Amino acid sequence: MDEELVITPGGLRPKSKVHLIQPGHKLIVKNNHIQEIDSSGKFVEEFGEVNRSGRSKPFESEQTDVVNATTAALGSGWITRAYWDNAKGASFSDFMAEWFVPAQPSTQSGQVIYVFMGLQNSSFILQPTLQWGSAAGGGGNFWSVASWYILSSGETFHSPFVTVQPGRNLPGDILLTNATELDYRCEIQGIPETVFSPPPLNENFTEAVVALQAYGITKCSDYPATFKTPMRSMGVALFGQTDRPEGLWKTLDSITDCRQQTVMVKNQSGEQAEAAIYYDSQAPNSIKFGIKTGADDLRGGDNGSAATADVFYPGGQFKVTLKNLDDSAWPNKSFTEKTIPLPPNIPRLDEGITDVRINLEQGSSALGADNWDIERLHVSLLNSSKEVCQLDLPNVHYPSHQLQDNSNGLIRLSLSPGSSGSGRSSPKYHVTGPC
Repeated sequence: MDEELVITPGGLRPKSKVHLIQPGHKLIVKNNHIQEIDSSGKFVEEFGEVNRSGRSKPFESEQTDVVNATTAALGSGWITRAYWDNAKGASFSDFMAEWFVPAQPSTQSGQVIYVFMGLQNSSFILQPTLQWGSAAGGGGNFWSVASWYILSSGETFHSPFVTVQPGRNLPGDILLTNATELDYRCEIQGIPETVFSPPPLNENFTEAVVALQAYGITKCSDYPATFKTPMRSMGVALFGQTDRPEGLWKTLDSITDCRQQTVMVKNQSGEQAEAAIYYDSQAPNSIKFGIKTGADDLRGGDNGSAATADVFYPGGQFKVTLKNLDDSAWPNKSFTEKTIPLPPNIPRLDEGITDVRINLEQGSSALGADNWDIERLHVSLLNSSKEVCQLDLPNVHYPSHQLQDNSNGLIRLSLSPGSSGSGRSSPKYHVTGPC
């Protein structure tokens, strides 16, 4: 009977070859076999034989057959990546990269997604990894992190899984701790459970990589509900060299069915680099507002008021009209959506906006000044196929509270600040992370 195969960052692997290494335990090589020992040096378990692949290609090219064994409507395996070739052949002394946990996918199809940095050669890969979905070792419909050491021979090792929330910073590091034995320590700094050391290596790493990997994707909304994940502070160092090594990062987009792409944002030779891993590389082209009016309406018609929004992004801002003076009223407790094209003269907003301010513009009305209660505010950016939430209020940063008319809501706008309301404009609502 064929053994059950499970998903790992090394593709599909026999379940019996996937091993959890507990914190404080380490891997050693004895009699050409990998063994696990505890913190006191006591033997725990023996695994497979250490085998070199004998190939010159990077490790991920070994996965072609197992990757193609998965079935999904869209492409699986290594989707897109940036990589740096170690042309000098010296040992990597350090590789660091930093990224943030993205928003969760808007749809769930049993997909597994990996976003990672790593060092690899033809025989093995060492990688601190962010995971969405349930796969070998753990996970579920949430983000988690672990460090992995995966051999082309099939043996696969990982640290415990740790759940992380969208917006958390992930500074990954793979550090050479003993140049003679080629000992490395792999971790996501600040998460001690991810600290992992493979056994002394018998060959140098040949490539540094940051990558997106996915399995079981049935539709593009199975990817994170954001346009991209920036991979920043990508720094490589080689043993015996005091300066950063020369050489540019390269990119490879293996699967583009959802417009996935890796773009080098900063790629000066000898300096830290920055890459953007796109889940959808089409720039947003419109902004959508969803506003629930509270216990006091926004007037319309001959006695109408207007509403606008100031939208802020890094280095600039623009204004959009939400309601004209003579448009129909927004009644009490109504919900109104407005999708508005982005101005043509602004930069790409695929990293999102920073702030939104809502304004009430009074008309000339025989009924006197208008007051408007805003109970909820939702703002998102869109392209032709993807919607990415920017603000969803109230939230913990901007909670619902009692307004001047004793109703509950986000804010009550008015002609001037005082007992009637907070004035013509809301505060600048700051985007604090994925929503």
